[in-house]
Amino acid sequence: MEAAKQLEGTWAIEVKAASDGILLKEPDLLRVLLRAKRYLTESGEQIVISDTAELTVAVIKSSQSKAMSQAIDSRAVRKETRLAWDALIELYGDEDILKNRIDQAKDSASVDDKEIIELADKYKNGWRPERF
Repeated sequence: MEAAKQLEGTWAIEVKAASDGILLKEPDLLRVLLRAKRYLTESGEQIVISDTAELTVAVIKSSQSKAMSQAIDSRAVRKETRLAWDALIELYGDEDILKNRIDQAKDSASVDDKEIIELADKYKNGWRPERF
């Protein structure tokens, strides 16, 4: 058990030291950063998430999931993209910081990223999806 704890500590420190370029290649970025943050916080350390728009967009993208619903009397299936908003707040440490990062990312987001940034902006302004 001690070896596993040491391995996780080494891993968390490597995540903390990783450049944006390395982090941007991670397909499950939110989960990786959040796990490293939790471990480092337990150890009395902090992890600072870079404020680059590119990393912010990647973190938001990795927080998205798809929800599907269907009315009992209908064949139509409704699909909706959702964000793990509470996990994003936990990662950034404060909702205001997250909101500022979203605002910064809006200005430099690519055409391909506009949709996810618009969704994040809706969340930022208080919108939440309906519960099924």
